[in-house]
Amino acid sequence: MNRKFAIRLVAVMVLFYSCHEVKSNDGIKTKLNDVQKEGLKGKVKSVKEHSYEAIDKDGEVQKGKIYSYKEEIFNEKGNKIEEDFNYLNGSVNTKTIFKRDNNDYLIESNVYNTDGSLESKATIKNDSMGNKIEINNYKPADKLAYKHTYKYDYKGNDIEENHYKADGSFAFKTTFKYDDKGNKIERNRYKLDGSLDNKQTSKNDEKGNQIQVINYKSDSSIIYKTEKKYDEYGNVLEEKGYGIDQDGTKHDVEGFIKYEYDSYGNWIKQILYNDEGKGKTPETVTEREIIYY
Repeated sequence: MNRKFAIRLVAVMVLFYSCHEVKSNDGIKTKLNDVQKEGLKGKVKSVKEHSYEAIDKDGEVQKGKIYSYKEEIFNEKGNKIEEDFNYLNGSVNTKTIFKRDNNDYLIESNVYNTDGSLESKATIKNDSMGNKIEINNYKPADKLAYKHTYKYDYKGNDIEENHYKADGSFAFKTTFKYDDKGNKIERNRYKLDGSLDNKQTSKNDEKGNQIQVINYKSDSSIIYKTEKKYDEYGNVLEEKGYGIDQDGTKHDVEGFIKYEYDSYGNWIKQILYNDEGKGKTPETVTEREIIYY
């Protein structure tokens, strides 16, 4: 099974989530809770997610063996308080507990192994608006692994992230650009010497929905591209990925994702297809059970 496409497409989805940002007419970003950041709608209490091998049986996509399980739990303010994640092959089995202050701002996250031992933790510093300005990551839990600092513009947009090694030395920098409506349209990652490492651009439709993401190498050659189509309610109907091999060979349609939604507009079924010139082949089926307050 080709897992490379799934990893690459999911990475693009995670890195560029500007379609879930909420802006006013002047582009000033409204503070979002975790439910909104994940693109969920309604007063979500928990999300249970199971991913399975997809089996094509006479044109019908069925579930095979289970790959992974994830559960997220949110408080009544829409912020995450717990996350459980398990790969069924045993490679990853963790529980993360999120601690918050009186303003419900995230100040610490602790990752536990199945035996209850603390695997790693992160401490978070926030400004008066609740924007994270510094994250210190520890692994093991008493040893600093790396640090991130964040800068924002007057509209509340994250415009610069600096990454540091455990000894305090600089590692790399990431910058972001936005359009007049506050949509994130560009990410640039720079190496230690200040040279460009890679770049990502995003395009949005007139409703602010993200419709295209392109990843580039430092020489501006395209690595990977994704495109999205939406229904009249702003739900993603289809997500296609276009890959380019190291020798420059382009896969016209390497794969795509189709979704099914509940009455709140949250997807409850996702089918990832692989299409590398061999015909449409289902790779994984992911189902979500969403509980609301």
